[in-house]
Amino acid sequence: MGETEAMPEPASSLADVPFLRLSTDRATINEIDALIAFTVKQLGRAGFADPEVEPILARANAMLTAAAGRCDEDLPPSDAYLVRRGGQVILRCYHNPAHEMVMQGR
Repeated sequence: MGETEAMPEPASSLADVPFLRLSTDRATINEIDALIAFTVKQLGRAGFADPEVEPILARANAMLTAAAGRCDEDLPPSDAYLVRRGGQVILRCYHNPAHEMVMQGR
């Protein structure tokens, strides 16, 4: 992967991510936020070896893709996706350098 910009303060919701644009309703955003929060809690309890985390992140990423989650910080807009880095859930994009935000869940 390419370079990464320095991350700002963690976000508790996708709605708090300044570079993210979504084309979906509030209920779907809340559902994705709930999956992120559950993942963050699981990582905090079980550490980063928890096997339940990857399928949950995959579901959240599928929903983010369906919601047309895009980073518009640079042109052209880039898809946004969630990754696990150590014990954190990170929202990032494919720009170079990538824009990232730690998701802390609610």
